[in-house]
Amino acid sequence: MNGPPFPAIAYTALVPRAVFGSIGGGAAVINWALKFQSNSFLYRNMTIINLVFICWTCITNAALNFDHKIFNQANLSATESFSTSQIDTNLVTGWYYISDSENGFKRNITGTIEYHFITPVPILTVKDFKNINIYKNNYSHDLGLGIEFTEAGTEKWSAATEKSIGKKLAFILKNKLIFAPIINQKITGGFSAITGRNTSKKDLKKLKREIEAEMK
Repeated sequence: MNGPPFPAIAYTALVPRAVFGSIGGGAAVINWALKFQSNSFLYRNMTIINLVFICWTCITNAALNFDHKIFNQANLSATESFSTSQIDTNLVTGWYYISDSENGFKRNITGTIEYHFITPVPILTVKDFKNINIYKNNYSHDLGLGIEFTEAGTEKWSAATEKSIGKKLAFILKNKLIFAPIINQKITGGFSAITGRNTSKKDLKKLKREIEAEMK
């Protein structure tokens, strides 16, 4: 058998480029050559070296494509992990709006199965608190925790309650949802309250200490 009239690489150029996209391309080339072994100029002049070269090319290309895909996936995973790690889901103590959708931070009201999605930017924080006191409602005789605001806090609270009439606002303490009352009217007196029929004085004292500790 005479040697091939063209360099080995010329034979690879005769095969469609798509064949070299995977390792299976090597088998496809061999089958293609065998199919035309009768009266085939290409087959009569193709040596074993040519077949090995073609298969090696297929395997090399497939390996490079695989490595490239793995590299991209690794970079994507690293980027996603980095981005996720930058999201701070910790909510500081204060009053917040409750989102109408799931585009907030989900929190259950402490001790209940009720949950809400909290917008991450607070309306007021402990910097807007002036005084904290425990009081008794003159009508229901329930105990509550009153929060008096600074002048700046009073203005923020007035605007927030006007905007939220008929909706709920959320009070967060140490990243936990403590209270979510319905706002019935605009509140201009610079005062908010945390109440509950089953809230004991002991529990209110604890809340008072924890809020005051953050005000210092």
